[in-house]
Amino acid sequence: MKKILSILLIIGIASACSTNIKYNVTLQQNTYQLAHKITVDRTIKQASIDSLIPINTSHELLADTSLGSEFINYQGKVTSTYNQQSSDVDTFIPAKLLAHKRVGDQLVLSYQNQVAILGLPNNNLKAKFEKPKETDETRASTISPNGRYAFAFDQLWDLTTRQKLDFFTTDKFLNNNFISADFSSDSRYLVIVNDLMSDSVAQMWDLQAKKLEYSWTLGGLGYAMFSPNGKQVLFNIVKYPRSNIRQPQLTVYDVATGSKVGSIKFASDLTANPILLGDEQIVTGHENGDIHVWSYRNFNAVHSYHGNSSVMAMTKDAEGRVWCGLDNGKLLVIENGRFSLVHTFKTSVEHLAVLSDKIAVATFAQPAGDLAMYDIESISH
Repeated sequence: MKKILSILLIIGIASACSTNIKYNVTLQQNTYQLAHKITVDRTIKQASIDSLIPINTSHELLADTSLGSEFINYQGKVTSTYNQQSSDVDTFIPAKLLAHKRVGDQLVLSYQNQVAILGLPNNNLKAKFEKPKETDETRASTISPNGRYAFAFDQLWDLTTRQKLDFFTTDKFLNNNFISADFSSDSRYLVIVNDLMSDSVAQMWDLQAKKLEYSWTLGGLGYAMFSPNGKQVLFNIVKYPRSNIRQPQLTVYDVATGSKVGSIKFASDLTANPILLGDEQIVTGHENGDIHVWSYRNFNAVHSYHGNSSVMAMTKDAEGRVWCGLDNGKLLVIENGRFSLVHTFKTSVEHLAVLSDKIAVATFAQPAGDLAMYDIESISH
């Protein structure tokens, strides 16, 4: 039996939250510097960069652009390009990359109009399937960690057969305006978010039991994500239900019970994807320049910093360091609760990605932006 949980988030709800966050962090003397700049000579000219993705954390980067996807090696050379052209002439070409997952020697890429499976390391196309012609392009897609499932084109797909799974249906929605989707780390659960204007509906599906586990009616949802251990679902809520009053917050629900366990409120909207640090902490970057490290166990801000400029990009490297790019060109690093200024660029930092001891930085510059790679070097004091 489906469990239906309708939850109204109203002012004064009894839950753990933080509304008066104290800024307890100042920038420290930095221990890193950027060196040996390599400017990437991109093959897709005049194309703005939409995202930077480390395919192999040691030596390969994917730059998704407005005109295709470029693979870039450790030396900053474009090795291949995937032009996701669709056979559907009514579809805008190319389409935006929504999700990616490396599974063994394969790379699964989910675009607005197709899912492509590439073979590594040569990035050759092994298989693809396109959205049904009667289906609109969507803003939400995700690929399961085990590489078996993909949520794409408003449906759940088995990637081995490239067939829709019959038990999964979203017919209860008034429209298919999906804005977020995420799989749990064990690939058992899928959470999806649909924007219904006045309210938002989130569903959590149990793929092992092949059933809808929970359905939440929430207001002003932005996206949902599972915690690394898969025991919580985190929702980004941007406003109160049935109103235009904005109240940015992250709320946490327990996967086992479906109940809300707490929330934390912010002074400004999130402008970068949150970074999860283990099973205890999360880093959030905001429009007003706030950067918070907080616990989603007790919903308290552990470290908070105000950067005086919008946070544009955040990424975590293999060492657990979090790199933050700001609109004023500053590049910060967070390491063990320590906030340090690494570099200041002349223009806004738009995207970041770390490859081993190198960092790729896309900065804003007309007409198409500048993409460069730098060595991350330690500074001796």
